[in-house]
Amino acid sequence: MAEEKIKTTADRIVELGAELEAPGHAALEDSSVVKARAVLHQWVSEMKGIVVNPALGRVTVIHASGSASSIASADLAFQMSAAGVMRSG
Repeated sequence: MAEEKIKTTADRIVELGAELEAPGHAALEDSSVVKARAVLHQWVSEMKGIVVNPALGRVTVIHASGSASSIASADLAFQMSAAGVMRSG
């Protein structure tokens, strides 16, 4: 059941991109997901700052170059807030 929901979600996201003529690619096989995790872990470990905005459901990672990458995720923003990431120190 969970695997079916994951595939359905991935298909829906790819289809939305295709409608905008900006197709994406879903990686659902174990080997692809393992590679994706490795890249994401590296990306996160190199971040220099973070902005958490639970009201907007957005987390923004700040990179060494000063550029920013936003992640729209109410769940992630809540988890960051609950962990106290928004507090100094």
